Amino acid sequence: MLKNYENIKLIIFDCDGVLIDSEILSAQVISKQFMKLGIDINTQYVQEHFVGQSYIKTKKHVFEKFNIKLADNFEEEYRNELLKVFHKDLKIIPGIEDILKNLNIKKCVATSSSEVRATSSLKTVGVYKYLKDNIFSAYNLGDKGKPAPDIYLNSAKKFNIDPKDVLVIEDSLIGIEGAVKAGMKVWHFTGASHLKSWDNTHKYIFEPDFTFNDMKDFFEYLPHLSNKKRL
Repeated sequence: MLKNYENIKLIIFDCDGVLIDSEILSAQVISKQFMKLGIDINTQYVQEHFVGQSYIKTKKHVFEKFNIKLADNFEEEYRNELLKVFHKDLKIIPGIEDILKNLNIKKCVATSSSEVRATSSLKTVGVYKYLKDNIFSAYNLGDKGKPAPDIYLNSAKKFNIDPKDVLVIEDSLIGIEGAVKAGMKVWHFTGASHLKSWDNTHKYIFEPDFTFNDMKDFFEYLPHLSNKKRL
């Protein structure tokens, strides 16, 4: 058991790359949509620059770096294509349902995706029932989206829980940055497909409290947070 987690009262999960193994699928779909417009942004570029970002920030990046203003209907077309792919190919992160089902403290989702997309994704993989009304989106926060701490602080406030009593689980560096700025404990999950080549010697600018790559080990680290009786 890890020390200094006795007072954790809330766990905030990111969605893409933490609950669902979606980042590679998302990168492939948006890259294809860019290519249709003649914008040469491949999946590697997407993963390096857009993972964890809101669509608003992605759109701003494309304008600043490529001098192209995405049409108003680009997002809708991208989302429609993405949901089709998700419906067919989206997978849950192994071990996450056991965590959601057996946590004995409060839990929620804080995502850069829209609430509609997050809800649809979680329904697709069968874990929406564990979260329901506790899915919070930074989609409309603009410059206050990740890596700003607002989404995390807003989520904790909903439960009236002090930031120091919150654990955030993130896959992206900007998510880690936001959680650190919020004054919360944060774990870096590196077990999703897009992080298979993650360098464990990576030098963080914003340091997570812990790094792990298998959700099935979660209750080994924090057994006191499980409803399950242990042998």
